[in-house]
Amino acid sequence: MPDAVLKSILEGRYQAAGNKLLPKVPIKQIVIGSQLADQAHERLPEILEREVTDIVLVCDRNTFDAMGEAISKSLSKKYAVRQIVFTDEVIPDQQTVDHILQRTAHSQLLVAVGSGTINDLVKYASYLERKPYIVFGTAPSMNGYASANASIVVEGHKKTLSAHLPMAIFLDTDVCAKAPKRLIASGVGDSLCRSTAQADWLLSHLLLGTEYHAFPFDLLKSCEQQLIENPKDIKNLCHTLILSGIGMYLCSGSYPASQGEHLIAHTMEMVYGSRIPKTYHGEEIAVTTLTMVDIQEKILAAPPHILPTQIDETAIMYFFGEKTGNQCIREYKEKAIDIARANAINDKISKEWDVIKHAVQAVRVPKQTILDTLQKAGAPTTSEALVWPEAWYQDAVKYAHFTRNRYTFLDINNQ
Repeated sequence: MPDAVLKSILEGRYQAAGNKLLPKVPIKQIVIGSQLADQAHERLPEILEREVTDIVLVCDRNTFDAMGEAISKSLSKKYAVRQIVFTDEVIPDQQTVDHILQRTAHSQLLVAVGSGTINDLVKYASYLERKPYIVFGTAPSMNGYASANASIVVEGHKKTLSAHLPMAIFLDTDVCAKAPKRLIASGVGDSLCRSTAQADWLLSHLLLGTEYHAFPFDLLKSCEQQLIENPKDIKNLCHTLILSGIGMYLCSGSYPASQGEHLIAHTMEMVYGSRIPKTYHGEEIAVTTLTMVDIQEKILAAPPHILPTQIDETAIMYFFGEKTGNQCIREYKEKAIDIARANAINDKISKEWDVIKHAVQAVRVPKQTILDTLQKAGAPTTSEALVWPEAWYQDAVKYAHFTRNRYTFLDINNQ
C-alpha cells in the first residue's frame, strides 16, 4: 500500500478525503528497495532531464563506506564523477555550504549520500546554485529526504531555510538496516511526533483560525499503525519518513511535522549547544514529544483561559542572549494576542470547548502507546537519557514558545 500511495502522489493521482486531488510532487523517482548502489548508473538516465557529464558525490567518511564508494563506482561507468568526502565531523552551517559550493562550481548534478546533515547541506547548496540533486539515504533517521526545507546553522541560530526537492530519492533498505541503532531509533522518534504536532496545529486552527490541512496526516495512517506494531520494520519506517516529508512539501512548510516538540529541541540546541552531549535530532524529538503529550493532556483536562500576550524582553534577552533574543522577540510578536482577541478566544472556549477538546483528542496517540513504541525502538524517553540537566530542560520548555511564530500548547502552558 505505501508504494502505491507514493506512486499515485508522484503521478498526481492521489485523492485525499473529500475527493481532493493533491498536487503532483516534482520528484522523478522514489525507490525504497535493495541493491540500489550498484544500479545507480542504470537509474540515472531514467530521471535526468538533460545530458550530464560532471557529477559531484558528497558524503562523509561513514556514508562513503556504507554506500558512497559503491555508488561512485557504478556512476563512473557512464559519467565523470568527483567526490567530496568529509573526514571530520560535518557541521550543517553556512561555512560548510560555501565549501560545497566552491567544490561544485562546475558540476551539473550533486549526489548526496547520507542522511540528515549531508542531505540538508547538498539540498541547500544545490538550491542556491539552481542545480538538481539526488539523494541516496543511508539511514531511516529523519523525514527531511522529501521536504523542501533545509536545517542550516546561520550565525549560531539553527534555521529552517527554503530549499528544493531532490530529483530522486533512493533508500536502500539493506543499507538502512545496517545503520547505527541510534539513527534508526531517531527515525522512529521523528515519526511519532506526528501526534503532538497535529494536536498543536489543530488547536491553533480551532482557536485562532490558522490554516490547517488533514491530508498529510491521512497519508501516514497505515504507516503509523505499522510503526507502532513493529518499529523495527525498516521499509515501513522509510515509507513513513518519506510520506512525512511529502506532507510538509504539500503544506508549503514543516507545520504537519514540527510544532511544540521541535521548538523545545531547537531551544536546547540554540541555548546550550556544545554544553550538552551530541545527540541525534530524532532522539531529542522522542523526549520532547513525551513532554508535549503531558502538556497537552494537562491543558485539555479543563478549559484554558487565554491571556493577552505580555513580552518580558529582558528575560528573553537574558535566556537567549542579545542576538538570538532579538530574533525570538520578532518571531513572538507575530503571534501576539491583544485583549480583544483574547476575549474573543475565551468566548469561543466557553461555548465550544467540548467540541474543540474532542477534535484534538481524536488525533492524539495515548502517551503509553508512544512510550512503548519508543522503548521497543531503543529510543531515549527522558531528558536524563540525553544527559540534559533537568533545570536546563525545564527552562527550554518554558522559553521555547518564543522561538517561532507558531501557536502551540506551549503558548498556553507558559502564559
